[in-house]
Amino acid sequence: IVATQLGGGSVYFEGLVEVGKIFTLNEDLEFDKLAADMNVTVYDPTGPEPIVQGANIMQTQFIHLSCSQPLFLKDRFGSAQVVQWIEDDGRNVSCFQETVTGDLVVAL
Repeated sequence: IVATQLGGGSVYFEGLVEVGKIFTLNEDLEFDKLAADMNVTVYDPTGPEPIVQGANIMQTQFIHLSCSQPLFLKDRFGSAQVVQWIEDDGRNVSCFQETVTGDLVVAL
């Protein structure tokens, strides 16, 4: 999978991902924000070498992210689905429930 700013430039993700596994755009936080327009291209790793070439493309998905196009959990972009993101203020928006253990004290 390769995720880039539309027209090239910034690369937000590039790597092999097993079906059903999670991949993270901008995982190393190299960019303050993702571009409003990007392409996510899925390649067939069993095709001819090198993997990242036109003959191996299985799917290319244009994604537009902006205030005019709100992002929601479980949104689908082709074969990819949004399951988590981090807001500008650091808040983690996720489909996954974090389990907190310990004592709960209620004072009346």
